[in-house]
Parts: sequence; structure tokens; C-alpha cells
Amino acid sequence: MPLSARTHCARATRAVALLLTLLSLLVLSGCWMFSIRPLFDGPSDPDLTFDQSLVGSWGHTDEGCQWMLTVAASARAYDMTMSPGAGCKSDEKTTRYMAYLVKLDNHRFLDIEPNQKELCDLCLAAHAFALFSLENNSFTLTPLDGDWLTQAIKDKKVVLSHVGGEDEYIDLTLTAKPPEMKDFLRKYADDKTVFKPNQSLVFTKK
Repeated sequence: MPLSARTHCARATRAVALLLTLLSLLVLSGCWMFSIRPLFDGPSDPDLTFDQSLVGSWGHTDEGCQWMLTVAASARAYDMTMSPGAGCKSDEKTTRYMAYLVKLDNHRFLDIEPNQKELCDLCLAAHAFALFSLENNSFTLTPLDGDWLTQAIKDKKVVLSHVGGEDEYIDLTLTAKPPEMKDFLRKYADDKTVFKPNQSLVFTKK
């Protein structure tokens, strides 16, 4: 493999690894689904929204590890910093993300990606989408179940642009443009087999 290709693969792997640091907090029967495209179509997308209530410090405890998520406003986006605290393993690291809130009908979705400041201009984009709800002093992220979607695409129940997924050795990655992805999410947002409550990740206000 040429050096440039190896370098690109390494950077792409780092992008996904950063995102997985956040996503691995979930104990899932399924898996998260990644997309090379964001859920919104540029900064002027009318579905892109902002909720000031998300800004602040949030805590989540996972197997004795007390994680702190700090959320700051960044234009119409969120700058997120995930830091390990008491009870966490010594190899746990602080990671940073950008997140975007998208409102589709009566539902809101968070589009999460690694912060490009920690990556590079040529790195592979790695977006993940989760159903978002905020109530009182906590917010909940419920991911799009990757196992369900992979099987639904194989069974031709769902048609979404993608690459991979033909067998167990090649993960499916979404390539759908924002309008296509939005139509899918609008259709399945209330489906508990697609967004499973038992896979939800809850953060509490600090």
C-alpha cells in the first residue's frame, strides 16, 4: 500500500476511534451506525436548530467510571469535551466532538462527529446520529441501531445509499445525502426496534 494511502487509513481510523470513545459508553446488543455525510445540508439548513439548555456540564456513570461531558456553544453547533473522572481506568482519555441538533417534525436528532481540530483536513468523516430528548435536568441519546439497519437493507426493507455491509467482515457505512437520511429518520423515529430505549445513554446536569 502506498504511504499516502496508509496515512489516510490511519487518520480515518483515528477519526472513528475518537467517536467510539463516546459511543462505547453504551452497552449495546447492537452497534452504532456511521455516516460519511452529516444529517444537515450546510449551515443554512432550516432543520438545523439550537437549544441553549444543552450548554453546560453533564455527568454519566458507566461501570464505576464517572464521565464529565462539557458542552459549549459554537455558532449553531456544540463543542463537546468528554473527560474521565473518578473510578475511570488510567488509559481513558479526554476527547472532543462537534455536535449539531437537527429537528425533524416532532423529533430532534444529534449529529455527532470528532472535532476536526484533533484530526486533519483529509480525514474520513465519521458522523453518528442519535434521537435526542432533554427533560428537566437530564438529556438522553438513543442511537440508530446499526444491526437492525444493516439487516433491513439486506432484506430490502429499507433503501438507503451506503457502502459495505455485504458480509460480516465489511461494516455498512451510510453515504446517503441529508434529504434521504431525513426521510428515513422521519419514518422510523417512533419505531422502538430502530431506536431501542434500552440502548439509551443518559446524562445528568451538574
